[in-house]
Amino acid sequence: MSSAPDDGPPAKGGIPVEVRQQLLDRIGPALDGLVDPDKQPEVVGRLLAILQARVSVTQTQVTETLHQGSLPAPETLERYERLHPGMADRLLRMAERAQQAEIESVHDVNRRTDRYQLLALLAGFKGLLIILCFAYALAGRGHDWIAAGAFGIGVSGIIATLVNAPFTRRLRPDEGTTDKPTS
Repeated sequence: MSSAPDDGPPAKGGIPVEVRQQLLDRIGPALDGLVDPDKQPEVVGRLLAILQARVSVTQTQVTETLHQGSLPAPETLERYERLHPGMADRLLRMAERAQQAEIESVHDVNRRTDRYQLLALLAGFKGLLIILCFAYALAGRGHDWIAAGAFGIGVSGIIATLVNAPFTRRLRPDEGTTDKPTS
C-alpha cells in the first residue's frame, strides 16, 4: 500500500493518527486478492472516511485527589455543611476532643513512667543500702572476702541497671510521633 489518507490531527471525536495507521496496516492485506492493488488506496481511503464519520473517539481524564488527616478535605467538609448545617462545626469539635484525649493520654503515660522510674530508683537505693549493711556486717565478723564479693556484685548490678535504663518519654501529638531519650 503506497498511499494513506490524511495524516493530520483528527477532527474532534475523529480517529487518531495512530489508530488510522493501524487500520491501514490491517485492512491492506485483507484486500489482497479482492481489490486490484492500484485501487486499494482508494478503497482504504473510502473506508476510513466512512469510519471517520461513524466512529467517535473520546478521551476521559480522571483526576484523583488524596487527603490525609483526622478531618475531611475542605471540599468534603463544605459538602457536609451544605447537606447538614452545623456538621462541619461538630466534626471540628470531635477532632479537637480526640486530639485533647490523645494529649491527656500521653501526659498520663509520662506521669506513670516518671513515677515508676522514681520508685525503681528508690528501690535500687534501698537495695544498695541493704547490701552495704550486709557487707559491713560480714566485714565486721572477719569475712572480708565475702563482704567484698557481696558488695561488688550488688554495686555492679545496680550500676548496670542504671547504665542500661531506658529513660524515654512519649511525645505529645503536636511534638512528633516517636519516643526520644531525655537528657
